[in-house]
This record gives sequence, C-alpha cells and structure tokens, in this order.
Amino acid sequence: MIMARRSKISELPADLRQALDKLLADQAFGDYEGVAAYINEQLAARGMALTLSRTGVHRYGQQLERRMEQVRAATEAARQIASCSEDSADDRSAAVIAMIQSQAFDVMMNLEDAEKEEDREARLVLMTKAARAMSQLVRASIVNKKYARDESARLQAMEADARSGKRSLDAETLRIVREEIYGIV
Repeated sequence: MIMARRSKISELPADLRQALDKLLADQAFGDYEGVAAYINEQLAARGMALTLSRTGVHRYGQQLERRMEQVRAATEAARQIASCSEDSADDRSAAVIAMIQSQAFDVMMNLEDAEKEEDREARLVLMTKAARAMSQLVRASIVNKKYARDESARLQAMEADARSGKRSLDAETLRIVREEIYGIV
C-alpha cells in the first residue's frame, strides 16, 4: 500500500501555522504565491530547511476556507434560530448539541474512510480529539437534560403547592407559566 506524503504545512511551528491561517484569511484566500513566499522567508529566517509550495498552500487554503465557511454557516444558522424563537426551556441548546454530535459522528466516519491520512499516529491523534469532543458533548447533553427535568419537577411542585393552598399563586397561573413561558406541557 502506498502511503500519502504528509503535508509540509503540518510540520510548521504552531505560530507560523497561525500566521499562515491569518494571512490566507486576510488575503481572502488568494495570492497563494505571496503567502507561500512570506512563510518561506520566515522559515529561512529561523534556519529551517522546510519550504512550502504555492500548490501546497493553495490546497491547504481551500480546506481552511471550507472549514471557515462551515463555521460561518453554523453560526448564522444559530443566530437565525435564536432570533426566531424564545427558548426558556433550553430546547435550542439540546438541538445544537444534537447537531454537533451528528457532525462529529460524520467526521469520525469520514476519518475511517479517509485515504489521505494513512499515518496511524496522526489518525490516533484525530480520533482522540474526536472522542474527547464527543465526551464533552455527552456531558453537556446530560446536564441539559437534567436541567430540563429539574425545572419541570420544580414547576410541578409549585403547581401542586398552589392547588393545595401552600402557594399564593393559583394553579392556573402556574400552568400558564409552565406551558407558555417554559414550554413544558
């Protein structure tokens, strides 16, 4: 089996990779030759023998641009959802967590199918990061569901107290609060 050559960009020091990302974004993902020349100058100034080609920077720039567009689209979708709906029951958070979990699952499946990334160590690092992210999402989902259960139980207790006369609010007012404000039926 022929293994794909690892990208030289992955060998860049972290600060130069950040500079590359910023340059690409600042140049509106154009002038790949100028960006490559600048990074190569920085590498030479550090005494590093590594050089980037315009083609390699272009390929990396296209991937970065796609990722940034996906983030931009997701951010805009979240903004639209937030502006169009009240969410006192925190259903939006649950929906966002579900969307991210779905995307993370797709990424993991694509990683399994990836032909480009034959380096087992790099795949392990990516899988570890994906697993850590999924763990955090699952934790957030659990906290979100616990919050919804606790809030529902608290409102039911308040409603029961109102029916029994322990609360000054009447049961109908609490029902309206529960259904219309919190969205809990």
